[in-house]
Amino acid sequence: MAAAAKLNCGYFCQAFKDSFGSPPHAYIVRRRVERAKTLLEGTDMALSQVALDCGFSDQSHFSRIFRRIAGENPRLWRHKRLLDGPVPDILPEDR
Repeated sequence: MAAAAKLNCGYFCQAFKDSFGSPPHAYIVRRRVERAKTLLEGTDMALSQVALDCGFSDQSHFSRIFRRIAGENPRLWRHKRLLDGPVPDILPEDR
């Protein structure tokens, strides 16, 4: 990324961290996990496919990084969101 911006690597990394609050690699990994959360919630894709679509080398790597950032493994994270389900528009006492 520094080369694309035609900046010295050290300068670019420091400027990136000042702007975004984290180094470039950490920012990219966090964005990949956010994308994975979107796919886990909105699709029924296999975890291995989510991992590949989000740029992780394999499902094991994806699960390890996801757990570190989200606090639980992706399968459990997805399962909890599916159990919650959509919030109904009408509350029972409004019927």
